[in-house]
Amino acid sequence: MKRFLLICLIPLLWACEKNEAPLWTGATEIGTFKNGVFAADAGWTGRITEAVVDAPTEDYERILLHFDMLRPNAGGSFDLRLTGWVKPLTKPGLLKSAADPDDIGSDPITLVNGWFAGGYINMELRFTASKNTKVTHFINLVLDDVSPKNPEEPDTLRFRLHHNGYGDVFYPTDPKGSNAADYVTGTAWFCVPSNVFLPEGTDEMPIKITWPWYETDDQGLYTDRLKDFSRKGTLKRYPAKLAK
Repeated sequence: MKRFLLICLIPLLWACEKNEAPLWTGATEIGTFKNGVFAADAGWTGRITEAVVDAPTEDYERILLHFDMLRPNAGGSFDLRLTGWVKPLTKPGLLKSAADPDDIGSDPITLVNGWFAGGYINMELRFTASKNTKVTHFINLVLDDVSPKNPEEPDTLRFRLHHNGYGDVFYPTDPKGSNAADYVTGTAWFCVPSNVFLPEGTDEMPIKITWPWYETDDQGLYTDRLKDFSRKGTLKRYPAKLAK
């Protein structure tokens, strides 16, 4: 199974000073980039007219832009000053019944931000890796189609984030003697197509995403265990139906 490198380096660059005040500075949006046009999930479009980093030269189904919005155009689009960008990891979700537990792993990973937009479950994730790592980490979003339904949440789609760091992960009680100072926290932007999880004829369903992360005690110190965290939401079919 193909692995994906997850550590995303996002340039943190200040915009060049201009006489004309931007409409929006230090902005971040996710969307598509085709034929030089950025279409934000939020519903607007823009063209990169200035850049302090190398601009994308290919089309991307998912792209995260950091930018200043400079001015509106007559066609309803905007001029953008690009200050950074990253291509999120985009891949389908898996079914638990078809996933190999040894392959998908159970290493700690945490969901920092998550939202539904553009027909995707979009996630900002954190995970640990050794400094200057060259190990390819692996993540998946797995739908539980095996476990009995929770009678309190019978219609909830239950997902779990899986991370396999292939040994390149900080564990407080690692017998090899892991030292927290030898590790850093990496960021992964992860997008999973969402419509495939909704049964035919169903336009929305509640979902719950669970993930394993480090447990701490009352003093904020790591214990020898991981702890499950979770977040709930409502997944709606994309594009949403227009109200009549």
